[in-house]
Amino acid sequence: MKNFIIVLLFILPLSPVLAKTITGQTLTKPVNARFMAVQECDHVQALTQRTVINWGEKPLIKAQGVQTAPNGKKYSSSMMYFVNQDTGTWSLIALYPNQWACIIAAGTKMEPYSD
Repeated sequence: MKNFIIVLLFILPLSPVLAKTITGQTLTKPVNARFMAVQECDHVQALTQRTVINWGEKPLIKAQGVQTAPNGKKYSSSMMYFVNQDTGTWSLIALYPNQWACIIAAGTKMEPYSD
């Protein structure tokens, strides 16, 4: 599990570069690459309850994070990584001080990293 968390911490900052690679777009400046995405947002309790109820996910990691808006403004938030170890679903949710939350990313096929 420790290796999985370490890998996750290295992958998350690269997600804009990975997203452009996955979508087939050519990167001309990988260092300055930006990937804009639509995020589902709602009140913290409603959003986390849907994650827990609909997907059976439970909190695994809590951390502080920063997101950059399209206008360049930085927003600090708590981040929570929810997982369902039985089904492999996962969600990364940003929790903002105003009781608002947004799903940063979600997916399937989550499994512990091993060498």
